[in-house]
Order: sequence, then C-alpha cells, then structure tokens
Amino acid sequence: MSNMRLLADHSITSDVASVEIENVFSEDFDTYKIVSSGILLSSTCGTNINFRLLDSTGLPVISSNYTVAIYNLKSGGSFSDNNRGTGNTSVGFFFGRAGAGGQSTGTQATLFNPFSTSIMTFGFFENVYNNNNINQEGSKGVFTYTDEARHTGIQAYATSNMSAGNFRIFGIRRNS
Repeated sequence: MSNMRLLADHSITSDVASVEIENVFSEDFDTYKIVSSGILLSSTCGTNINFRLLDSTGLPVISSNYTVAIYNLKSGGSFSDNNRGTGNTSVGFFFGRAGAGGQSTGTQATLFNPFSTSIMTFGFFENVYNNNNINQEGSKGVFTYTDEARHTGIQAYATSNMSAGNFRIFGIRRNS
C-alpha cells in the first residue's frame, strides 16, 4: 500500500480569482504534498499565483504571520534571492506565475503540521513557468506560518482570473 493518499483533486473549470480547497488537513496526517499543473489565466497579462492557508472555518488566513524566502531561477538572466521577509500576508509565487499568451505554471510543494495547534506550519515548494513568453523560470522557496493554529485547507489566488488548472493534495502516512 502506498504511503500517499489522494485527499483532494480540484480542477478549475471557469474563470475564478481564487480557489479554496477545504477540509483536507486532519489529525490523520502530519505531512501533505500539493501538486498543481496547467494553471492558466483568462486575461493576457501575467500574474503570480499565490498561497494562503484556510482557517478552521474555511476562510483564508490573511494575517501577517507568513515568513517567506524564495529563490528565483531564471534561464534568461541571473538568479535572485531578494524575495524574502517576515510579516507577509501570503506566500507569493507559491504556484508560480501564469504568463501572457497561454503559458501555464505548475508546482510541487510539501507542507508540515498544518492541522496542529502546538507546532508551526511550515513547508517548501518549487515551480516552473514561462515568464510572459520571455524565458523559462522557476522558484524554490520555504515558508512558515508562525502562529500555532489549526488549518484545514488552502487557497490559491491571483490578481487576474484563472481559467484552467488542477490542484491535487495528498496526505503522507506516518511511519508506525
């Protein structure tokens, strides 16, 4: 039997500014894998696809408790690591950047302890995208949510509407 169990499989089927995937975190797992693919925008401008946790009532957590460090990997220029800081209200670039002209983005991420009220939630992610039809780029990042609070799901959001894409969340079984 696999150590991973599919908990959510959500596809975007119409224009939306955000996607909320609720009630996927529980006391059954401490570690979760998030995989997104094919996220497209309905407009012609490129924009970042960002991440927030959902609280126990299913609402996005917009407090300034996210600490983030992101390393941008650029095929057409130098790497940068200036996307870091404390007091963020979300994790920018978590799902990458959907570009103009139909370029999609995809992400693979791991989250630890989102359902625990005694340990901070933290995670790491990597993504790849085409930056506005200019160059292939990607990001690698880590984050913590510094308040020890119970979270039940995730939100993906952008400043432009997303018209397509898929999100899968897996729970990884504990070794026992």
